[in-house]
Amino acid sequence: MTPQEIEVRDMRKVAIHEMGHTVVARHYGMVALPIITPTITTNPLEERTWVGSTGYDTTHMTSLRRRRCAIAGMVAEFMDKPNVSKWALEEALESSYYNEEWSPSDLEAAEGWSSADFRAVYSILKRNWAAIEKGAASLVRKAA
Repeated sequence: MTPQEIEVRDMRKVAIHEMGHTVVARHYGMVALPIITPTITTNPLEERTWVGSTGYDTTHMTSLRRRRCAIAGMVAEFMDKPNVSKWALEEALESSYYNEEWSPSDLEAAEGWSSADFRAVYSILKRNWAAIEKGAASLVRKAA
């Protein structure tokens, strides 16, 4: 892959991730504002070229909603791969969690997540996938 192709891939991945957080937060009646920004990297093959964050209105935040919003980013990332079964997604989520592939903030907020949390998040994201893709495309356009 060229550095430009890596950057395009990373930008989409981060945008999908942040829209996963956003869609789940909005499902629970919270305001969520995602952003993505480029990073300064000298080695795009080994370092992220884009990062993101989602700010939440925590008025309606509960521990359950916090866990579900936290795992939603990674679930959305995994769902963006074609033909991945729901069961493979949950296994990938668990593996990534225990291998510390998550951001520190998502890792902390997701502590204690369960299969029930995964199933709820998966269902919300699946029903709203078109909105996730549309929102991700908008984030990419704004950031480019």
